[in-house]
Amino acid sequence: MYIEVGMFYKTRNGLKVRIYATDGTDSTAIHGAVLNLKEKWTPYQWFSGGECQMGSNWPMDIVSEWVEPHPAESWPVDAKLLVRDYEGDEWVKRYFAKFEKGLVHSWANGGTSWSACAPTTVWRFVKLAEADDGQG
Repeated sequence: MYIEVGMFYKTRNGLKVRIYATDGTDSTAIHGAVLNLKEKWTPYQWFSGGECQMGSNWPMDIVSEWVEPHPAESWPVDAKLLVRDYEGDEWVKRYFAKFEKGLVHSWANGGTSWSACAPTTVWRFVKLAEADDGQG
């Protein structure tokens, strides 16, 4: 894995890491900080391959780039949505079914988890309906 300054990465135990310097070919070539549970950045050092100085298979080893979770990952089933396929189209009312492989699915034809009998539908543009926007 190529590690870049300014990028965010994920450790083996799921913590967010920010890289602030690389030193080239030194044995401790990567300097960064870990965002810990108290929302504080703590300095750390890694070898150029992302292994933490502490040893092999250490929980602080860098294993992948950090990807921010999609908001839909925390939406409850049957949450009210406004959806559309194209910019400029009217928003259509639907109910949230699932978030899978980076795509938001609604129940087909305005159904809910209790009433839907058709497969789910995927939309390009999706937002949660606000109770006070007159749309929900």
